Amino acid sequence: MDKKAKQILYKYYWKNGWLDENERLITEEDYNYACKKGTMFTLDVESISHDDCICKINKLLNQFSKQSAVDIFVSSLSTRNVYNRSILSSYIQAESLIKHDFKSGNFYCQICENLGLSSAFNIELDRNIMNFEKIKWGGVRLNNVEYILFDLELFRNIVITKPNDEDIKILILEPKKRKTN
Repeated sequence: MDKKAKQILYKYYWKNGWLDENERLITEEDYNYACKKGTMFTLDVESISHDDCICKINKLLNQFSKQSAVDIFVSSLSTRNVYNRSILSSYIQAESLIKHDFKSGNFYCQICENLGLSSAFNIELDRNIMNFEKIKWGGVRLNNVEYILFDLELFRNIVITKPNDEDIKILILEPKKRKTN
């Protein structure tokens, strides 16, 4: 990941904590650079219906294998690229997300809720804030269908690397036992 582009995204949202919306400033040059490097997207929030979101998720899911999601997750262990870890969660949740129309529950879709997911009838999709959270913390909105869609969209651009020996060692290594006195 390009360090400069990452810093541009960080500065847009964070300075010793979240910046208020009216404090978020970015130059055209920085914005264009971050977009070119894939860390920022349009500043407009996209409105998408629940049904379109579910349809897009199902189409994207067919472009990948579970093994490629596992490989990306495991290969992130030695590199500490937390932004590559949520794809496994998104992939597995997308697998259980059958194509369906919005079924009204209390506020969210009842079918999505039954799967442990949240989805309103109309979704506000802010790719920049989700990418900030993904890069900084490995993703926050893991059970939101809009995050699953976003994650799968990014999955198309990830170079899939096979886990190396160090990744495997980290994955299977038992925690060190504490010394007792």
